[in-house]
Order: sequence, then structure tokens, then C-alpha cells
Amino acid sequence: MAAAALPILVLFLLISAAAAEDTRAACSHAGPNQDLCLSSLSSGSDLRGLTGILTRSAAGNAAATAAHLIALRDDSASGRAEPALFPCANDCSEYYIDAVQQIDTSAAALTDRADRDAAKWLEAALADISSCEEACRGVASREAGGVARRNEEARKMVNVSLSLTKRLLSKKYN
Repeated sequence: MAAAALPILVLFLLISAAAAEDTRAACSHAGPNQDLCLSSLSSGSDLRGLTGILTRSAAGNAAATAAHLIALRDDSASGRAEPALFPCANDCSEYYIDAVQQIDTSAAALTDRADRDAAKWLEAALADISSCEEACRGVASREAGGVARRNEEARKMVNVSLSLTKRLLSKKYN
């Protein structure tokens, strides 16, 4: 009985090692977000399903940031917040509205297995996040620091989604 179990154990270990390598490869393009990517994946996970979930989560994060920026824009326009924030909040709210649409479109493309399109939409969302960052550069206020923190969180989430989407583009997952 024990002799028959040994080949099965060896096979299981080989499959586990291959799955671990596959997980590392999927996260290799996540840059400084590799830990987040690795903690999100497990050897038994469905990469396409997980990518879709993470992409929808990134869209939710971007939508919350857009809502925050719209409120900040309105508050700075009315004088309830620093008026100097208005250009930053106004520009960023527009960038984030676009980013939400792009990430949502990417999630739909993933569902349709249009992975190249999904990657392009995620890259466009990253460009909008960078544009927001640039629009707020040099604005000295506590709220501008909050916008920078929100940008960083959004960038991390979209980068992980993009990294996994690029992994889907490999022949192994198509």
C-alpha cells in the first residue's frame, strides 16, 4: 500500500511545484506589488476568474475615489474646502470617471475573453491615474496628500489586474 502511494505523492509534489512556479510567473510583472499579487493567488485558483474579481474590485476602488474627488471638488468650489484644491479635484474627478469606465470595460473584455483589449483598457486607466497625480503635483494641502494616497492604492490594484491579464495572454491560459 505504501509503495503504491509513493508515485502518487511524487506526482502531487511535482504538480504543486509547477503550480507554485506558475503563480510566481503570473505575479512577476506586478512590480512592487508582487506580495499583493502572490497573496491573492493560490495553486488552486482560477486565474481568469480571479483576474475578473480583482479587476471589478479595482473598478470599485476607482469609483469610490471618483466620488471622493467630486465631493472634494464641490467643497473647494463652495469654500468648504481649500479653494486651491479645485483644479486638482476637478481634473482628477474627470480622470477617475474615465478610469472607472476603462476598468469596467476591461472587466467586460475579460468576461468575453478579449484579454488584449482588457490589457489596453487597464493601461489607459493607469494613464488616467498618472494624469491625476500630475494634476495635483505641487498642491500643498492635507487633502492633496489624501489624493496621492488614493492614487497609489488605485495604481497598485490596477497593476495587479494588468499583470494577471497579461498572464492570461500567454498561450497556456488561452
